[in-house]
Amino acid sequence: MTSGRLIRLDRLNVTRLAADYSAAVRAALTASQLLNVRNGDAVAADYIDTGELLAEAVYTQRPGAESIADYGDEIAAAEERASASGYHLSRVLVGCEFSGTVRDAFAAAGHDATSCDILPTESPEGQHYTGDVRDIIGDGYHLAIFHPPCTYLAACQLWRCQRDPEREAKRIEALDFVRDLMAAPVERWALENPVGCIGTEIRPADQYVQPYEYGHDHSKKTGLWLHGLPKLEADPADYVAPRLDTYKGKPVKRWANQSPCGADRMGPSDDRGHKRSRFFAGIARAMADQWGGVASVARRAAEPLAEPVQLALI
Repeated sequence: MTSGRLIRLDRLNVTRLAADYSAAVRAALTASQLLNVRNGDAVAADYIDTGELLAEAVYTQRPGAESIADYGDEIAAAEERASASGYHLSRVLVGCEFSGTVRDAFAAAGHDATSCDILPTESPEGQHYTGDVRDIIGDGYHLAIFHPPCTYLAACQLWRCQRDPEREAKRIEALDFVRDLMAAPVERWALENPVGCIGTEIRPADQYVQPYEYGHDHSKKTGLWLHGLPKLEADPADYVAPRLDTYKGKPVKRWANQSPCGADRMGPSDDRGHKRSRFFAGIARAMADQWGGVASVARRAAEPLAEPVQLALI
């Protein structure tokens, strides 16, 4: 109490606290110990000083805090969230995303998710940084999903760059940007881009996915470059069957966005690139489920296991 006024502390971000604490627990436990905790055969405190890890998570947000006891309610809530998720929670950075699609998928699963783009977010209720993703890439994120612009990286643009020195310089700059993202100080990351020069000049993609494998009547072959993450798996129930077209006298499979020749039907416009750069919610949900791990934990808790299952320790 000062001058008759009650001093109120700034409250902690419980979602971020739970994410930082979860990451600390994952790092402190061995793989077998973490598996025991997730199977319900032990609790984290059986192996480690969880109070110390919680304190470290608090001081990450409040470096000058005099006592973590001032944040008892937030600590209790964060500890409960982290434990209930099987310590899967993470601070997630979604780079080069203005739509909020991937960010919101991870946030819905309980993660502390932030998007970043040079454009403002279209979904302002979520956390967003407007600016160069490299400004915040080193701010302690545990997982990152990057969507670098494909304007000068896609295979269909290569011939234009080869004939235009100015475009070629921008292509080289775009590749350097990708290399910066791949060098990010983040434990696990994925980078998404269509077929193009990333695969030929940096390294091949780890896998390719199609929107029609994840519930969208849309074809757009998309590469995923992965670090510390498993390949995405599509649920066969989400597959959207193509229509049958005829092109040059031959039957071809096409999806709603395609003309018979396979080209995208979207006509030229000032915002065509903006519209085509939007990511697909079905793939975003798969990322949040499989790479965030929270949704799969909830399913395993609800469904009794007929036999032992080897869990991915993500």
